[in-house]
Amino acid sequence: MGTYASRENALFNMYPLLHYGMAPEDFDFELLLAHVDSRIGALYRTRKSLNILKDAELRIGPETIGFREGDIIRMGFTYKYTYDQITSFLDICGFDILKAFLSEDRENAIILAKKRI
Repeated sequence: MGTYASRENALFNMYPLLHYGMAPEDFDFELLLAHVDSRIGALYRTRKSLNILKDAELRIGPETIGFREGDIIRMGFTYKYTYDQITSFLDICGFDILKAFLSEDRENAIILAKKRI
């Protein structure tokens, strides 16, 4: 899970605010990881948010968006699976894997799957 706690991931999530004029000291990126039980084993669930530390405005085209100190931008959540977990999950849900690519560090995968008929 080191990828999600990396500086690169934090910058990726903060980029829209930085691009439209906020300064890094105007907000704080928060990443929470939790273990969740599932039928394919324990998973990580991420929850990301940007906590606004002081009043700020963004200009996007003709629009201005205002933020106040204490505002929270919730960025949703995702589940993180191991390669074995996702292949098991696809099988349980009725998919056949046609092709799979797994990075050397086993952190990232691309899977082409087809629903069984």
